[in-house]
Amino acid sequence: FFGFICNVYEYDIGVSILYLNQVLFMTSSNFPVSLSFLSSIILFLIIFFMSYREAFFEYAIRNSIWMTLLIIFQSWIWYWFTSGFDLVQIGIFFISLEGYLTILIILGINVVSAFTASYIKIKLKQSLTKHKEIIL
Repeated sequence: FFGFICNVYEYDIGVSILYLNQVLFMTSSNFPVSLSFLSSIILFLIIFFMSYREAFFEYAIRNSIWMTLLIIFQSWIWYWFTSGFDLVQIGIFFISLEGYLTILIILGINVVSAFTASYIKIKLKQSLTKHKEIIL
């Protein structure tokens, strides 16, 4: 996910990396229009495959929520590497509406992806057991 964003941005990303909703939905003027939703799809697919592999869907949902925190922390670390260590921006992140919108959007993508993967896995298991009953 961050590797794709890093390859798309050919220059300093600045504060946009803290507010990932600007990157995910192209509200930042620095992001190419043709690749605006591709980062959202990549994030969805990563969480989808991670959740699909879980044995219990409760674990998948729990892990997707934890991934939200990990993604936010990774964006802060990337910001610190590119712009220098500045705790003021982290404080501004939690004061601004944009910061909470970023958290909610990432949480929404992750949870929807986990629910989708869990639903598909359950339906696939039901279909396979149904076909086994028909064959036997």
